[in-house]
Amino acid sequence: GELELLSAGERGLLLGEWAGAVTGSPGAGLARLFGAQVVRTPGAVAVVGEGRELSYRELDGLANGVARRLIAEGVRPGSRVALFQ
Repeated sequence: GELELLSAGERGLLLGEWAGAVTGSPGAGLARLFGAQVVRTPGAVAVVGEGRELSYRELDGLANGVARRLIAEGVRPGSRVALFQ
């Protein structure tokens, strides 16, 4: 099946206005771009879902925790990881 994660407006913004910002940054991977955003606006809202908001700082901390756990479990670059909630 297919799961729509973005509304039509969000998809347009991502593929239109924001696409130039990402492609205009040679060599900047997603992790580097996200890290730069954490430094610029740590307290700004990064994600909203199910009545909860996470700041860039909070999201970064959670992502780092997941990364540390995966590394401790032996996951390496190129490994496949299944996600379950």
